[in-house]
Amino acid sequence: MDAFVVDGEGGERPGVSAVWPSSELTTASRSSVTRMDSPPANAILVPMREDFTPARQKSPHARTKPHDRSGIAAAAGVATPVAATAAKTKPDLELTKVTQPPASAKAGGTFIVKVKVNNRGERAGKGLIKMALQGGPKPYGLPRNIARIKTGNVRGLTFKRYTIRLTVPLDQGKGSYRLRTCLKATGAEQCRSSRRIAVSAA
Repeated sequence: MDAFVVDGEGGERPGVSAVWPSSELTTASRSSVTRMDSPPANAILVPMREDFTPARQKSPHARTKPHDRSGIAAAAGVATPVAATAAKTKPDLELTKVTQPPASAKAGGTFIVKVKVNNRGERAGKGLIKMALQGGPKPYGLPRNIARIKTGNVRGLTFKRYTIRLTVPLDQGKGSYRLRTCLKATGAEQCRSSRRIAVSAA
């Protein structure tokens, strides 16, 4: 069927044109028709662009793609699976247990303390255990380091126990002290203080 496109601008449906059968238009009427007020019953309405080319229409049965929500999740501060995995793999050493020292000790004497270190991360990590006596005669509160122990490699999601023999310095003044145990690893230093130890002269 021969057809002729008539511009619908200014009609009841702007932006819509009609395809009129050529049998409905004479040569004279084709050059004079500029708007569509009442198209014939057999006219076909076609959405048109501004350049009078047919606009592409979506089929009602066309499949739509799912919305990409990755940008929305990142903007809202939601952890993506990749970020969550990276966070879990970092080593995370924790000082979980320190046994109590004896109630009394002599200068130059020794005693044993047991320490437990957990690694809550998935990767292996290393740290440093520092032990000091704190308190006693002036200057009060000034710690005196008596041991530094490297933890070695602590595998991910495991723990290590350490049995440490400590020696009270021979010149340690008589007084009451606390044993301060610290773990230096990833993050802030973790410390624990024991009960008081009465140190006497050798």
